[in-house]
Amino acid sequence: MEEARIKNLIRTWRGKSHNEGDQFASFVFIWFCFNAWIEHLSQKTSDRGMIDELKKKSANMRSIIEAYDNAHASDDFFNNSLGHLIGQSQEESIKDARGQKQPITIRDENDFANIVEAIYRIRCNLFHGGKDANDTRDQVLVKNAAMILRQWIGKLIESWG
Repeated sequence: MEEARIKNLIRTWRGKSHNEGDQFASFVFIWFCFNAWIEHLSQKTSDRGMIDELKKKSANMRSIIEAYDNAHASDDFFNNSLGHLIGQSQEESIKDARGQKQPITIRDENDFANIVEAIYRIRCNLFHGGKDANDTRDQVLVKNAAMILRQWIGKLIESWG
């Protein structure tokens, strides 16, 4: 897909994420943005391939990594949500709803690979029926993951000028 079209779609879906009152729907909308951009950068055909490229901080992922670093360096909403997500993962690891993968605990704010993996795990659990809209912990995990992605994608969009 043409880069200009992807950027336009990302701006639109991020706006919908901001306007959505339900944190689960908000997360889905911001995930569309994140997924579209990492697919564009990585040229991978699977979510796992895209996530692994990002976790390795491959050179082709430079723009999304720089946006993450900018959010981490300057955005209080990003850092507060990241702190909450780290705390939640340390209190109780983020489990795979299907029980096929190891639980994730984020060591600290510099544990980029596990931060990315935790957000992806939250996405997978939500998309594959492992999140309960009435469960308080699920609500908090999804809300914080959505805020991290929303601010991260916001910094990406800012970098486009």
